[in-house]
Amino acid sequence: MSILLPMLLFYNNPTFPLIFLWNSWVPGMLDALFQITFISTLLLFWLCMYHGLRQNERRLMTFYIPKVVIVVGPLWFMAMLLASWQHWTQVEDPTFSYKSDTEDYHILTVTFSMFLGVYIISLVYLIVRAYSDLRSMPFFDARLKFLTLLMSIVLGLTSSLFVFNYGLSVLSFF
Repeated sequence: MSILLPMLLFYNNPTFPLIFLWNSWVPGMLDALFQITFISTLLLFWLCMYHGLRQNERRLMTFYIPKVVIVVGPLWFMAMLLASWQHWTQVEDPTFSYKSDTEDYHILTVTFSMFLGVYIISLVYLIVRAYSDLRSMPFFDARLKFLTLLMSIVLGLTSSLFVFNYGLSVLSFF
């Protein structure tokens, strides 16, 4: 949580004035880096919270490293690759649309979707395990319900913003 709160400041695009002062791709890329890093940190937070409710001993190698490999490795890297590719091509060619270079865009989105699917499967597994193990404990049950409600609200808002910005056609891969 102590990492998430400062990351929230960077998510709000602190480099926005640089867009007007510096005619380059750097401010847009910094904005993409900050947003993707915040969202990846939030995904890592959810994995750690649902697993941490059941496990008291949290060693670096056995608890945090597998989650970092799931989130930061493929998800953060693919999201940065996708955002940097799209931003770079839009700066180089202002008339560029991801719909015109469909083959490369679809390869990246399908790969990103596969990694996102692995994340979702691992998160659902941790949620089911947490609910099955902690359902009878009154204090942990309240924490579990609050965490699930918070995650549902954030996922609902994020997915509605995604659909609002990119449309439903982005979700059709074939």
